[in-house]
Amino acid sequence: MNGTTSYAPSTTETATEKNDTERRQSVGDVDEQKDEEKEQTVTKEIDAEAASPPTYDYDFPDGGWQAWSVVVGSWLVSFSTFGYINAYGVYQDYYQTHQLADYSASAITWIGSLQLAFIFWGGMLTGRLFDKGYMRHLVFAGSVLSVFCLMMTSLAKSYYQILLAQGVGLGLGFGLLYVPAISCISHWFRRRRALANGVLASGSSTGGIVFPIMLNKLANNPNIGYGWAVRATGFVVLGCLLVGNFLLKTRLPRREHGAVLDFSMFKDVTYSIYVVGCFFVLFGIYLPFFFLQQYAIQQGISENIAFYSLAFLNAASLFGRVVPNFVADYVGPLNVLIPACFVTSVLIFIFLAVHTPAGVVVYALVFGFFSGTYVSVIPAGTASLTADMATIGIRIGMSFFVVGFGGLFGSPVIGAIIARQGGGTYWGAAVFSGIVCLIGTAFLVWARQRQVAKTGSWKA
Repeated sequence: MNGTTSYAPSTTETATEKNDTERRQSVGDVDEQKDEEKEQTVTKEIDAEAASPPTYDYDFPDGGWQAWSVVVGSWLVSFSTFGYINAYGVYQDYYQTHQLADYSASAITWIGSLQLAFIFWGGMLTGRLFDKGYMRHLVFAGSVLSVFCLMMTSLAKSYYQILLAQGVGLGLGFGLLYVPAISCISHWFRRRRALANGVLASGSSTGGIVFPIMLNKLANNPNIGYGWAVRATGFVVLGCLLVGNFLLKTRLPRREHGAVLDFSMFKDVTYSIYVVGCFFVLFGIYLPFFFLQQYAIQQGISENIAFYSLAFLNAASLFGRVVPNFVADYVGPLNVLIPACFVTSVLIFIFLAVHTPAGVVVYALVFGFFSGTYVSVIPAGTASLTADMATIGIRIGMSFFVVGFGGLFGSPVIGAIIARQGGGTYWGAAVFSGIVCLIGTAFLVWARQRQVAKTGSWKA
């Protein structure tokens, strides 16, 4: 041997190194697999966040000059939209004795019902567009369309012209305006939201005082007449909406997620029950709004008192829209809404007991107060059932879409019942309206019970 040492690996050493190599490869594969799983998890989380709408937790001013200027702008919109609809009883009586005297009360009622329905149905479109940041576009378009259709109403002579101009066109214009106006308030108020909504809703009561008096006085003045009476109210609406366009503003981020129509909102059972309750109440509540003036005249009450009956009703409604909303901020919207709807239902039955001038005045004042509570607390009730305020526009809009059908069919059905009974008695209409409102109140009670069980608080 030459004395050199051989370092060739033995069989055992070779096997050991091979095992070590395989072990290292196995560990590396596991690490790579874990990295891939982490990347997939992160990707899924990002995709999930992109697919689902974000939720927000904001601080709300609940006051200050900017917040209250928004309320003023909303008030002007409410004055010009629902306030004008509250004056339809004047049109109903005038049409039946003038250009539409050959048509039944039920047929004429469709004009006012379409107005009322479209102001609610507008929320189906405007709610989502509001959430997407198109508030100013909606309010401007609604303002232009409303004023234009009022001027066209002053020129309309036939039934189909009035139906298209006042029922469809004006209703659409009001619908583009109303939901954005009330949704703006939810961007600025939380703790005092019901009060702010009550102030907003008082605008419709004030409009319900001003417009009936204007229309009755001017239309029955031989030197002015019907056409210029309607145009005069149109100029008032124009001035209010011009100011409202400048005052309304939003402050929360746009919500880009979701379609314009989002029926998934109704997967919330409590919300759905609440909407059904509001639908039934609206179906029956407008009997006095549309027929009190006409009923008073048929009872032999002086035209002076009869003409002012809607003004009395809406004057009381002014307090019914503000005071209960102030209380609702402390006890909860549903705890105020339910008693008001119950009393309103009872008062509709009492409609038949009104036969004297004093009775008309007292009835108009009491009914106006409690019915005003219903109209004004609906948005606050919807907000109280909404966890994410970024969705408030679409939730109010979808609820108004359903409730609008109550406004569409309620008054024509009531008018048909009156016509069926010869037009001289209202007992069938009063009984029907009262029962329907009571059914709606029962659904509201059910929604409140579910909300109390869910939150554990009586303040619903």
